[in-house]
Amino acid sequence: MTRLNATLEEPFGQWRLVNDSAAAIDRERNLANPFFSPTVSETECYADAPSALVLRVGDRDAPDTTDRNSFTPRIVRYCGMQPLPAGERWGYPSTGDSYPLAAFHRNDPDNGFTLCFEDRDGQQGLHRFYDTQAEQEKLCQHLTLHLRLEPCDIERLFQIQRLAPCIASTFLFRIGGEEIRCTLRRIEGYDPSAASTRCTFTRLPNG
Repeated sequence: MTRLNATLEEPFGQWRLVNDSAAAIDRERNLANPFFSPTVSETECYADAPSALVLRVGDRDAPDTTDRNSFTPRIVRYCGMQPLPAGERWGYPSTGDSYPLAAFHRNDPDNGFTLCFEDRDGQQGLHRFYDTQAEQEKLCQHLTLHLRLEPCDIERLFQIQRLAPCIASTFLFRIGGEEIRCTLRRIEGYDPSAASTRCTFTRLPNG
């Protein structure tokens, strides 16, 4: 993977998003799923079937040879049996003219796909499943209020039930004549002498 990325403008399998919301923390955050580790397929791995695409895992450049076969289990897509060009044969035990293809990314005009998070080779990446959430986070606003809550009211917030407000509820505030829908993000402080609770809410889109 390191060798491939050295030849690419954008790292393989990685999607970058800039969240310019004022509610976002000013830092970089890396979210990685080890099961979705980018995995390269190569040809020329088998002498009898040089056209076969074979998954390559592990670090071939590792100085300690005992680590070369140490790798995280990967999620890939099985594409079924693929035909080999004339004269090529898959090895033992099938010795047939087709081979089982599993891949993380396939650049094919007819049957291409990708498990990359970014768009690559004309294939739409997995970011499409996160685009809506990302856009909502860009528009995110936090609202901090001091609410008069008794200890029993705070306790009830952590009792999930449908007939009373709880931490899973959507809260409706009317501020300056505007109705705002929010979810409870965190309880930050409590002053027992005034029964004053400092709560931060996250404003919902269109709310």
